[in-house]
Amino acid sequence: MEWYPRNEKELNLIGKVLLAVNETEGSDSMQFKDPEYRKRRDEIARLSYLHLFGQPIPQIDYTKEETEVWTYCYKKLRKLHKKSMSRRFEEQIVKLEKEFDFSKRIPQLGELDSYLTAETQFRIRPTHGILSQREFLNAFAHRVFCCTQYIRHPSNPEYTPEPDIVHEIIGHIPLFADKEVADLSHEIGLLSLGASDKEVAQLGALYWYTL
Repeated sequence: MEWYPRNEKELNLIGKVLLAVNETEGSDSMQFKDPEYRKRRDEIARLSYLHLFGQPIPQIDYTKEETEVWTYCYKKLRKLHKKSMSRRFEEQIVKLEKEFDFSKRIPQLGELDSYLTAETQFRIRPTHGILSQREFLNAFAHRVFCCTQYIRHPSNPEYTPEPDIVHEIIGHIPLFADKEVADLSHEIGLLSLGASDKEVAQLGALYWYTL
């Protein structure tokens, strides 16, 4: 039987007990080559790594440059959303915009965690980087979304070789605020607990290519 988190305390082991995920894809990116960026990224990641689930999520004092990357991405993506995103996504992101004014600042995971808990009982666990597909889906079984807090490199704001807070908040959060999508994610998570590698890959494909 494959390891999986059996309770909320064991959610703290996600990202720490399974084999590390190779994070070198796109290693020619400034996201890996810029030492100053990497130092800042790793400082934020370390706060997430040390966080204990159930404790207040660390607040990040985002810099002016980081906020500019966020606002650039957000404004560009919102134009594209109106052309191609689903009605469910659009309804939820409009509600989030009214609550947090995404166009002007990077929201804190703590406030988004409170929002999701009230809407769908989904919660947020900060994470230090990319997780295995098994760990990512296992957390869903506890109605938990593992979410990074650092942001992509400013030299190429339209691309990131690893998940970042733009990807997490603008891509995932609006759908976890939709009760039906959240419930389906939860069901996929339950099915992933103790599943074989083949089954996890199948569940991962189901999640990524539908929800």
